[in-house]
Amino acid sequence: MSAALPIPVIQLLQVLTVALDAPGVTGVIARVEARLQGRRGPRVLQPYYDLAKLFRKEALAPEQASWFFLAAPLIAVTCYLTIPLLIPVLTSYGLPPGYMGDILGGGFLLSLASFVVATAALETGSPYAQLGSSQAKTFSAITEPVVLFVVFTVALLTGTDLPYALAATVRSSAGRRRAVRIRRALPAHARHPPAHRRIVRDATRRAQVPAPWDH
Repeated sequence: MSAALPIPVIQLLQVLTVALDAPGVTGVIARVEARLQGRRGPRVLQPYYDLAKLFRKEALAPEQASWFFLAAPLIAVTCYLTIPLLIPVLTSYGLPPGYMGDILGGGFLLSLASFVVATAALETGSPYAQLGSSQAKTFSAITEPVVLFVVFTVALLTGTDLPYALAATVRSSAGRRRAVRIRRALPAHARHPPAHRRIVRDATRRAQVPAPWDH
């Protein structure tokens, strides 16, 4: 399948799509999580307002923090915006960088961004920041093995862990010929939705540090 737009334009659109939609997705998740906890919760567009307010503020750092504290957000954003170059967002065919990293490579970038942010939070010396950092890493240790389990299962069924190749394999006749194998693997595959429901349940029941919009 040929691209209707130049490849660099499509790559730029993928990055912009993720960058512009991510706050909205975060707002939806926060809203649903608040409802599950019996709270009113923030507005769906609240993350956009927060970003606009934060961009108008000057950059401040605690006296005891090193240069890493200011560099951490840039490193994390770079990791996050590299992911759309590796996975299909707007296309169903491979883009040049798409074959440079597999799903595990994308997971490594996401883990690296999370680690960088958590480490920067520890440099503040604030007990609340340290509590939030410790809590985030604890639940990452719970959820990431489940995600890896799903990824490895799909990779075993399709024979690849490249996002574009994986999607193409599922759509192709080879994917249909694997239907027997998929049906045989159904007992293990059927455990994925309950596993994800367990993640959502545990995440929504965790101890919360009240946000400003919750008062």
